Amino acid sequence: MACLAAQLPAFAGTIVPDIDDADPSNVFTSLVPTTTGANSYAPTLANGVTLAAQLTPNQADVSAPATTAVAVIETGGTTSGSGIWMLGGNYWFLTSNGNANALPSDTDGSDSGIGVNLGPAVADQVNNVWASFDGANAVLKAGVNGAVASYPLSNVDGTWNWTGNDTVSLGQASPVVTGANLGHRGGLVDNLTPPAMFDTNAAVDLSGTVSLGQVFNTVSNVPEPSSLTLLGLVAAGLLRRRR
Repeated sequence: MACLAAQLPAFAGTIVPDIDDADPSNVFTSLVPTTTGANSYAPTLANGVTLAAQLTPNQADVSAPATTAVAVIETGGTTSGSGIWMLGGNYWFLTSNGNANALPSDTDGSDSGIGVNLGPAVADQVNNVWASFDGANAVLKAGVNGAVASYPLSNVDGTWNWTGNDTVSLGQASPVVTGANLGHRGGLVDNLTPPAMFDTNAAVDLSGTVSLGQVFNTVSNVPEPSSLTLLGLVAAGLLRRRR
């Protein structure tokens, strides 16, 4: 079993399994409910970003149509930014790079937009959701309530501007802050004809409760369950061989 254990992190993050949120050097910003953060330093784009939220959506959130974006956590704005939004009862990771009209409908960044359906939200219970965007290595890794998956990306690189103006909000589509015209709703799209998916003008606040939001200027390397299963089989084989 030593082979398997060696592949797992020695610590566990609150939401993201392999990012130590007790280490302040990892934390870009950490928010409690209904707060907004404007960060005092510029992150390193090539290091990527991990967005994470712990929330309890209610039935109104989960049953909202796909043309209504329910706020979970976001950074930046519609021109350049990223966010986890709930669309049609599913969590989506959306990001745009310098184009407020980029449609984040697929994993190809050639149009300056990326969008990935991460999986379903569950009403009336605590949900843990995170997404880790690694432009330098062209991969998105994400987890929804313990299920982890990787998504290969194309036409992205380490210069992808996932952070925009560095503002961050949690559970709110339009946080009330001084200078709100700086822009929020990271990853959504402006100038769409409603009703439409990803429309920034149709975004709404989360109706349920949200307990924690985190933004890390680093990416997750947690293995997918299939990798853990393979490691377990290898470890079991080694044990049998030693017997």
